[in-house]
Amino acid sequence: MRPAAAIVALAFLSLAAQAANAKTWTAGDIEIAGGWVWTTLDRGVARIDPRRNRLVAPVVPTRWHPSALAAGVGTLWVAAIDDGDGPTRVLRVDARTARVTASTQMPGAALALEATPAGAWVVLEYPGKGRPRRIVRLHPRTARVLSILEPRLQPLRLAAGDGALWATTTEGVTRLGAGGGPPARVLAPNGPFAIAVGRGAVWVTSQAPGTLARIDARSRRTQAVITTAGNPGDVTVGREAIWVALASGSYQWQETGAVVRVDHRGNRVVARVPLTGFPSAVIEGLGGLWVTRPGVPAISRIDPATNRVVASVRLP
Repeated sequence: MRPAAAIVALAFLSLAAQAANAKTWTAGDIEIAGGWVWTTLDRGVARIDPRRNRLVAPVVPTRWHPSALAAGVGTLWVAAIDDGDGPTRVLRVDARTARVTASTQMPGAALALEATPAGAWVVLEYPGKGRPRRIVRLHPRTARVLSILEPRLQPLRLAAGDGALWATTTEGVTRLGAGGGPPARVLAPNGPFAIAVGRGAVWVTSQAPGTLARIDARSRRTQAVITTAGNPGDVTVGREAIWVALASGSYQWQETGAVVRVDHRGNRVVARVPLTGFPSAVIEGLGGLWVTRPGVPAISRIDPATNRVVASVRLP
């Protein structure tokens, strides 16, 4: 789902932990699967019961640092990186029992992770000259490698929707066939960062101009560019709105941030929910909007009906 926001958060928390010589609370990515809210910890993945707003034991151990999550059909996929810069192990977790059912070690660092019925998709950065990136597809049950795509442009983030897999690249957005077909032509919002698909559109945040671009999924043309009045990061499509994680200043290491609500009918920001700490990842589902914040040992739950924080789930 949102991928590198988790890697950025992991790097930030690693430095903070070294400075403080204390335990790291890692809440870089968040996902919904099997009726649970899942979030990454330092070396594991935890479930949150949305009815009680509490963590559920046990934590799924990953051994390495989990960097990204993605939800499949009854499945949670987890990418875990060895010390943030080594090989990646991708785990397939049964979302109902929280048991690891398959795993695959990969020869590079996972920068993004997404899931479709055709399998799990990983943006993998290989070691060596130029650090080339590929999109690797894994079998939906066994997690073995099925195919490797070599896009012309370096892929950054992934999102599935509207019958396709979409990737932000160094120059814009590329549409890939969800079954592993060849890339379609490139779209080009300025400086793409995070991506989400829904409401017949592809939504792409851009940090340099501080905007959210709305791209028609069929025509692949930009329909609107929405100013977010800040530094946008992750984006998610909810039932009634689009939500964007926002740092308050020109750079993400901020003490305060916000989540903004975007009206998909009018293409404008209609509400702002202030938060302590910059939000790293956001997702809506199970009656709430769930937000992670690196360095803050809690997950915030926002009520989409009132645009207010209604609960804070503490991490161990």
